[in-house]
Amino acid sequence: MALKNGTVNPLNVLGFRVLNRIPKHFKSVAVDIRHEDTQNLKRWIYNNLNSRFAIVNELMVIDSNSMIESMKIGFEDPREVTMFMLTCPYLEKK
Repeated sequence: MALKNGTVNPLNVLGFRVLNRIPKHFKSVAVDIRHEDTQNLKRWIYNNLNSRFAIVNELMVIDSNSMIESMKIGFEDPREVTMFMLTCPYLEKK
């Protein structure tokens, strides 16, 4: 259960919840978010979701001649990607 429901996640206690890379079996999504909002985003994930996750910065090619740095977030549970994209208040809705 999520921390907002009053249950402590064992992965948080053991320090295994956040990874520094996205494994192949994770479902990931690229988001457009400012670097200063990363801590708020991580806190929201800790409080509202349950599975392991990773937040990494990577370069993306947007045209044949340009690259941008984007943030990619991967979740172990594919259902949490949907929950994250629909309910996270820190994502810019366009």
